[in-house]
Amino acid sequence: MANFPVHEHELIGALYDSALGNLPWSETAKGLTQALDGSTLTVFIHKPLTNISDVIAMVDVPDDALSDYNAHFSKHDVWILGALRKRLFDRPFSNPELIDDGSFQKSEFYNDFLRRKVSMYHAAGALMTLGGGRVGIVGIHRPRDHEEFAKSDIDTLGRLLPHLRASLELRQRVQFAEATTTSALGALDRLSAGVILLSATGLLHANSAAEEILRANDGLAPGMGGIRAASKTEDARLQGLIAGARATTHNSAAPRGAGGRVRISRPSGHRAYMVAVMPYGRTSSFAGKATPGAIVFVTDPARRPVPTPDALLVQFAMPPAEAKLVIALVSGIPLPQYAAQAGISYHTARTLLARAMVRTETQSQLELVRLVLASVLGIE
Repeated sequence: MANFPVHEHELIGALYDSALGNLPWSETAKGLTQALDGSTLTVFIHKPLTNISDVIAMVDVPDDALSDYNAHFSKHDVWILGALRKRLFDRPFSNPELIDDGSFQKSEFYNDFLRRKVSMYHAAGALMTLGGGRVGIVGIHRPRDHEEFAKSDIDTLGRLLPHLRASLELRQRVQFAEATTTSALGALDRLSAGVILLSATGLLHANSAAEEILRANDGLAPGMGGIRAASKTEDARLQGLIAGARATTHNSAAPRGAGGRVRISRPSGHRAYMVAVMPYGRTSSFAGKATPGAIVFVTDPARRPVPTPDALLVQFAMPPAEAKLVIALVSGIPLPQYAAQAGISYHTARTLLARAMVRTETQSQLELVRLVLASVLGIE
C-alpha cells in the first residue's frame, strides 16, 4: 500500500460533504480510489425494478466504456452477478471471492469489455442495500500487471463502507428535496423528517419539522451543545452518537464512529422518536460555517406526512391514477372509501392497487404503504 494524501477520517468527511452537495463527488471518488491504491473506480445506484442506474462517480473510466456497459455488458458482469448470487450485501469483497481466475479469463465480460475498454482485472467492491429497493454499487480496480487487492485493502474498504452507504442514503434524501428548492437549507426544510444540523459546539439549523419537535419539548429539546433528551440514559446514548459523529470528521481526532440510531421516549406517552445521527464534514458550508459536525434525523412515528404525486412519479415511475390511490392509502383511507370518493368502481381501485404493488415489488397493501413511507418520506 502507498502513502495517501487523504487520511481516512478526512475521506469520511468528504463522503458526507458530497452527499450534501458541498464537495464534488469526483473529488471524493479520487480520494476513495487512492485509499485503496486503485486505478479506476465506479460508484452507482441501481434500481432493479426499472433497471436504471444512476452513476454517482467514475475515476478514469471512458464515457464510451460506460455506454457499452449499460447497453450490453452489464448483463454479463461476472463480478456483480457473483456477488448477487452469493448474496454478499453490505460487506466488502474482492474478485477471487466472486469467480475463479480461469473462469474470469474465459468470460465475455473480461475478453470483450474489460481487456479492450478499461484495463480492469483486479477488483474490490461492495453491494449496499439502500432505501426504496435500490442497491449501491462501488468498485475499485487495478490492471492485470498490478497486485491483487490484499486483506488490508479490503479492511480499509470495510471501514469506509458504512460511511459510503450512509452518504448515498443521505444524498438520496437531499436530492429529492433539492428538486423543489434552490438552497441546501431549503432542501432540508422540504424533508418530512426533522433535520437538525449541529456544529462542533452547538445547533446550526433545524428544519421546520425539527423546530416543531423541539418546541413541543416532548422528549427532545434544545440544550447545551445542541439537543438533549429528557431521559438521562437516552441522552447519554444520544450525546455519545453526536460526539462520535463530530469526531469522525474532525482534523485532529481519530475516527470514533459513524453515528448511529437511538429511540427517544416521550413523557407524553406518545410513541418514541426514532433518531438517526450521521457525521457531516468539516468543509460543509451550511449557514456560512466550515466546521465538523453532525446531522440528526428525527422521525415521529405518530406523524404520517403525505407524499405527493410528483414524489411517487420520481421514486417509482408511478402514473397519476396509481399515485392518487397510494396517497389515499398512506393517509389512512380504506380502499372502498377511496373508490367511492374517486368515483371509480372497487374493481378498478383493486386493479390500480395491484399495479402499484407490481411496480414497487411489494406483496401486500401494508408492505406498499411501509415502502412509500420509508423511501419517499424518510420514515422507517
